[in-house]
Amino acid sequence: PPEPPPEPPPEPPPPTVPAARARAAAHTRSTRPPLVGPAAASWDALRPEAYNYLGKILNARVYEIVRETPLQKAEILSAEMGNTILLKREDVHSVHSFKIRGAYNKISQLPGDQLRRGVVACSAGNHAQGVALSAVSLGIDATIVMPTGTPSIKVAAVSKLLARGTPGSRVVLHGANYDEAQAEAKRLVAQGVA
Repeated sequence: PPEPPPEPPPEPPPPTVPAARARAAAHTRSTRPPLVGPAAASWDALRPEAYNYLGKILNARVYEIVRETPLQKAEILSAEMGNTILLKREDVHSVHSFKIRGAYNKISQLPGDQLRRGVVACSAGNHAQGVALSAVSLGIDATIVMPTGTPSIKVAAVSKLLARGTPGSRVVLHGANYDEAQAEAKRLVAQGVA
């Protein structure tokens, strides 16, 4: 009888943080011959690897309040596509969204005087939760303007987060749509709320 075909090699595990950091460091080293003349400096500034994106991501302050989320193989989709499809499980954060990453990263980098004034944001959902959790974690005031038609479950989630924070934090329901809520947020900023 013919021999059965060999089994495919096992899939490698997802990279660990140290391994990913090592890859990021290696990625920043260019193997391209250096340019000479006046174009060299400007070209180097435009190279994506010059920004070390992966290194910046892995070393972002956001890991002060969120954990690294897992990759999960999408078994059925992988089989249908004939390839390995991995899903990044950002839904496992306490606010059930990746939006916490951007909100915290931005707010945590504000200068001290701006942080002390607090923040004003406009959102109808997940970004609002990210801003609220960031403000609570940093101990600052947050005013979050949401359109009046925002689902009550979203308003309640943001209000519950803000209740754990400073007494000056609040949700403001304003406007029939996002544009009207955003205009109110801008008015509050101009008025000196943050």
